[in-house]
Amino acid sequence: MKFSWKIFVSTFLIVLLSLAAGGYFLVASSFSSSLNREIVSAGEENRMLQLMLAVNLSNSEDNGIGEDALIRDSLKNMDAGMGGSLILYRVSSGKKETIYENAGLSLRKIDAKKELIISLEENETGHAIRRYEELYLIQTASMLYFEEEAVYVETFRDVSELFRERTEQFDLFRKMILVVGSISGIVNFFMALWLTDPVMKLSGVTRRFAGGDLKARAKIRTEDEIGLLAEDFNDMADRIEADIEELTFTARRQEDFIGSFAHELKTPLTSIIGYADMLRSSQLDEEHRFLAASYIFTEGKRLEGLSLKLLDLMLLRNEEIVLKPVSAMLLLGEIERTMRPVLKKEEIRLKIKAEEGIFAGDKDLIETVLLNIVDNGRKAIDGGGTIVIIGKAEKGGYAFYVRDTGKGIPKEEIDRITEAFYMVDKSRSREKGGAGLGLAICQEIVTLHHGIMEFSSVLGEGTMVRIVLPYSRKEGQKK
Repeated sequence: MKFSWKIFVSTFLIVLLSLAAGGYFLVASSFSSSLNREIVSAGEENRMLQLMLAVNLSNSEDNGIGEDALIRDSLKNMDAGMGGSLILYRVSSGKKETIYENAGLSLRKIDAKKELIISLEENETGHAIRRYEELYLIQTASMLYFEEEAVYVETFRDVSELFRERTEQFDLFRKMILVVGSISGIVNFFMALWLTDPVMKLSGVTRRFAGGDLKARAKIRTEDEIGLLAEDFNDMADRIEADIEELTFTARRQEDFIGSFAHELKTPLTSIIGYADMLRSSQLDEEHRFLAASYIFTEGKRLEGLSLKLLDLMLLRNEEIVLKPVSAMLLLGEIERTMRPVLKKEEIRLKIKAEEGIFAGDKDLIETVLLNIVDNGRKAIDGGGTIVIIGKAEKGGYAFYVRDTGKGIPKEEIDRITEAFYMVDKSRSREKGGAGLGLAICQEIVTLHHGIMEFSSVLGEGTMVRIVLPYSRKEGQKK
């Protein structure tokens, strides 16, 4: 059963049962209250009749006709004096035999076995509800003594109208239940549809999302639990979409990595195989043989360098390093001594401005990072230029800024330059000995140091790299 139908059926039944129970209780309570009042009135009638009978009997003269005849005559005189009594009654002797009953109704069939007066005790009054044909009567019985003999007085009060009103009220209430139930059913049906509409919309969005529409989102703006569920679903969908995009991007990067790796291997291997085949199958003079061997040696060293860099990259991703205090001034001094001769040959000026500072790291690995970045700057510069290295003690750690005046990097490629084998200008990088692994290694090293590496570049003006490394514990305490 659908949720909307469950809501409809449950609310409809609750309303219907509540209405029926409430109506029944109301009618029954009203009837019971009215019946109790009638019982009280019937008791008063019985006491009044008993009193009148006692007075008449006390004023009657015994002419030797017997107690029963005396009582009968007294009651006839009393009825005649009242001009036709409105009270229906019956008087019985101590032997439970009927002495007199007033005209207008044959009361013999009502409680013919005299069960009510048989159950009476001395000075006690009892009552019972009796049905006679279409009539409902309250039978009230009491006892008095005449000439030391018990006399039973029974009165019968007609309450048929009360029972008829109850029947009419129940009939009216059943009609009211039918009308109200119908209206309630229609209202509940549309209310169930209204309440479950957000759930149906959310279900539809869920099916679309499961079918591959990762952009599907629930557009439900309510402040109830359904609205919160929709917000949670949208948050979950955002996260899943981001994860899938990340997985797709990672898979694409892996494909690019394999393709680039295969391409990087193809060129040197082709050269090695070609020159080796030439040496094997051709008679070469000394000069050409030396040239072929040199090509084989050069390409072999290139493959060796590529394999070592790949090994470094794999080792870095699984390595835990020991961080020690490193002096930034001493490190930059070694960078300058290493790179200045190389840069001088290509007419590139190297400027270093550094503040004293100590960061936590592996000196050799950080030196590798800075050398790679400076070397990338060298490759990006044609016909002379400048590379500036600035060291600054900042709040989050010691920062290195390396800026070159090279050709720059397109904005759309900035985010990919740390991928393995990715090269902005592939032909130029290979010409200057690059394989596209340098910045990937640098990124892994900086990550191992819990630092950050950021790039900013302008085409035609150059590139700046910012590296921030956390302070050593000793330096951090000084700060």
